[in-house]
Amino acid sequence: CHLECPGPSPARALLTATPIATWIILVLQPPAVQAAALLYGSGCMFVHRPEDQQPRPLESADFEAWAKELKAVSGSFAGCVHSCCDVDEIDLALRLVQWGREFLDGKIYVAFGIHPTNFEEFTDEVEDRLLHALEQCGRQGVAWGECGLDYCRRAKDIEDDPSVRDRMKEAFARQARLAVLRGLPLVVHSRDAEDDTLEVLMRTVPPTHPMHLHSFMGSIPTLERFLHSFPASCVGVAGAVSYDAVGSDGGLFDVARTLPLDRLLLETDGPYMAPNPYRGEESHPGHIPWIAEGLARLKGVSTADVLAAAQANFSRIYGV
Repeated sequence: CHLECPGPSPARALLTATPIATWIILVLQPPAVQAAALLYGSGCMFVHRPEDQQPRPLESADFEAWAKELKAVSGSFAGCVHSCCDVDEIDLALRLVQWGREFLDGKIYVAFGIHPTNFEEFTDEVEDRLLHALEQCGRQGVAWGECGLDYCRRAKDIEDDPSVRDRMKEAFARQARLAVLRGLPLVVHSRDAEDDTLEVLMRTVPPTHPMHLHSFMGSIPTLERFLHSFPASCVGVAGAVSYDAVGSDGGLFDVARTLPLDRLLLETDGPYMAPNPYRGEESHPGHIPWIAEGLARLKGVSTADVLAAAQANFSRIYGV
């Protein structure tokens, strides 16, 4: 199906059905600021947890069918980055890269890491597996992450055993150092952990190293400190930027106004935070134009300006 965005910033979204458990960032080349290509349709299952996935595994024929529909969209598709941050998803990531080479001219890229909610998985053995997978991907292996700190989802564990916090920080620091050593942009997850996230980054990541601070929902002081300390990095803004409830002082509206155009990225953090007018539905990359529109309204610029800036920033950070 095609969705038409009313008003001065029309955008079309092609929806097809393929069950992948990840966030995916899309890069659109001019004139494709009017087209967002998606991997999901029936159910739009962009999910964080394995139990939310569609039961049927993704097959080569699914990918080939999606690639054919994608090529029929007006504009051009520069690629997408699959985030593999779970040990069980390594083989899927490798298959996606291979199918991308077969059907999309190598335009499927991948980031590897271990998410903070399952940081215990990041053992020496798993690190070796992730690095081997990264090497197998060649030029399609473009980043490390997402990794970081999440004191919300692990709050009960931290309450029961305070050492969980320290061990999570150490797993994050190890991955940050690895990204720097390998020259890979670092994708950072931070939830209810602003001070500790910055503390780890300040001692492990050089100021000039590129990072993507994923789906930022934190404070203005944290944002300003991050932007000042890491001038080569960008900050992701998700669909909640379009909600009236986040308009209070110091909220996401102020984040959007404070974040310079040359430092922003657009993302969905699916399946959560679908932008207005789709709030309450499952979020997917077809909603990116509406996120851009909400951010543009707050910054007093055009939606096309936001989309163009996000594309340029993404290409600079990820080298895609």
